[in-house]
Amino acid sequence: MLPIGSVLPLVSGIAFDFQKMVEKLFGKVLRQIREDKKMTQEKLAELAEVDRTYIWRLESGRRSPSLSMIFKLADAFKMTPGNLVDKVNKLRSS
Repeated sequence: MLPIGSVLPLVSGIAFDFQKMVEKLFGKVLRQIREDKKMTQEKLAELAEVDRTYIWRLESGRRSPSLSMIFKLADAFKMTPGNLVDKVNKLRSS
């Protein structure tokens, strides 16, 4: 049997990999929706009340959105937060 200390890095590594994957997928979906709506990063940032560089970080998978940010982004896109998250989940499942 492995000591618990030897398993913890593996578990945290898996969690980290999953988080990074979801961040990348969220960014891809965010960019796709924004471009489909013919919206610039600047316009999306204005509607979501954040800096344009934050939108860039989200789209590039360098940041994770907070729950409140998911709501703001969904509002900017005139969709529900659930629909936005569902698009990420569908991409993850494909």
